[in-house]
Amino acid sequence: MQERLLRGAGRPGQQKIIWHGCRTGPGDGLGAQLDAAGARCAEVTVPLDRARPDGRTIKVAISRLQATDPGHRRGALLVNPGGPGDPGRIYAPLLKAAAPALAARYDLIGMDPRFTGRSTPVNCRWPIGDYLRSTGPDRRAFDRIAAQAEDLAARCAGQRELLPHASARATARDTDVIRAALGEPKLSYLGGSYGTYLGAVYLQLFPGRADRPRPGHRAPDRPGRRPRGRGHPDPLPGGGADVPVLPGGGRSRQRADGDHLRGRAGLP
Repeated sequence: MQERLLRGAGRPGQQKIIWHGCRTGPGDGLGAQLDAAGARCAEVTVPLDRARPDGRTIKVAISRLQATDPGHRRGALLVNPGGPGDPGRIYAPLLKAAAPALAARYDLIGMDPRFTGRSTPVNCRWPIGDYLRSTGPDRRAFDRIAAQAEDLAARCAGQRELLPHASARATARDTDVIRAALGEPKLSYLGGSYGTYLGAVYLQLFPGRADRPRPGHRAPDRPGRRPRGRGHPDPLPGGGADVPVLPGGGRSRQRADGDHLRGRAGLP
């Protein structure tokens, strides 16, 4: 098991970020890309289980590119590419390349959401990847997919301690721990695809901690989704502000270009 669980590592809300180089070794191509872009990386300690803040903690990996015009710096902006489950540290330099005017005023923060990338990674050793598959047109196809799903679930049996804590709300709370560790009273956010929903969840949980937003596309409606409050393109219970998002779709798989960000990242 690659993940590292810590006990008594200090309160997550009272920590100082220690920035370092991103490359961890000769085979770390992503870390080398981040270093070449001028990014710095760090790990933030977060509770595994919000209900047990003094219990076990995990590490969430982040990257940062500081604002290129510090005299006009507004704050920090965290970008999430979607997925769910796509690592996001590389998106700080991708966003800088796609929107240099934005990079001038904001420290750009990339994050590998919990259990992905270098954030206490969970790997169930699935042989088919992690895309959802339909059940097919007939009973035979349904039985085949059901058996496959049972096999995939069995491969994750060793991760039962962690997987119950993999959720959008847990990731949103990790985001707020990152905000506090950065020393920012408020955080700006840009999300693509599923990342738009994650931004909505963050605003639901922490409506007073979002800085200047940019409205945009959101995750598609699903049957049974609750109607949401006023003042939001995907309104939230109790109100809230617009989610700053990037239009986008599909899983990015950490592609090495910023075309899907270019022209879509301007905040007021």
